[in-house]
Amino acid sequence: MNKATLLTTTFYRNASDIRFHLACQMVGNAMAMGHWVVIVDGSPDPEIRKAFEKIGACVYKQVSSGMGASRRELFKIGARFDSDLFVWLEPEKVDLVRWISIIVSRLRNGESEVVIPERTEVGWNSYPAPQVKSEKMANDVFRDMTGNSLDVMFGPVAFHRKAMSIFIECNPKERFDVPDEYIQQTAVMIA
Repeated sequence: MNKATLLTTTFYRNASDIRFHLACQMVGNAMAMGHWVVIVDGSPDPEIRKAFEKIGACVYKQVSSGMGASRRELFKIGARFDSDLFVWLEPEKVDLVRWISIIVSRLRNGESEVVIPERTEVGWNSYPAPQVKSEKMANDVFRDMTGNSLDVMFGPVAFHRKAMSIFIECNPKERFDVPDEYIQQTAVMIA
């Protein structure tokens, strides 16, 4: 199957949260482009989940506790979908959706099992200076540790079904004794 499955986790206190509105726009954009969207949502208000479902997302109430656990939960659910191409993204990265076909092209043609999109200089310039500095430093550490110069701090990561188990099983606390949070970045390091 060529359709990409977009995976994300959400948590909004209420529907007035600007991030919720951006997430709705991302889901709508993805659906318009023919992608599936799978969400594990931990929001206390069930109307949040209903809104995502009305737009077309497949939404699951979060049952695990914590960021890392909710993302492993998401990856396990995503693995049940009839897709070979997956993209983890932050739900507020609305514009990224129009680039999904390019991002997954190396997965589709078998060149890679994991793809990390990178920001352009224009993109970098849209971030606050302290964030640019810290994220570039973190990317340098990743490069020093893995030998791969990637923009892992950008966040999104695309992967083929062949790599799904790395994401499902990723637990930084157990493996490296570090916080169990941004597991998609740790999974990239392991891959």
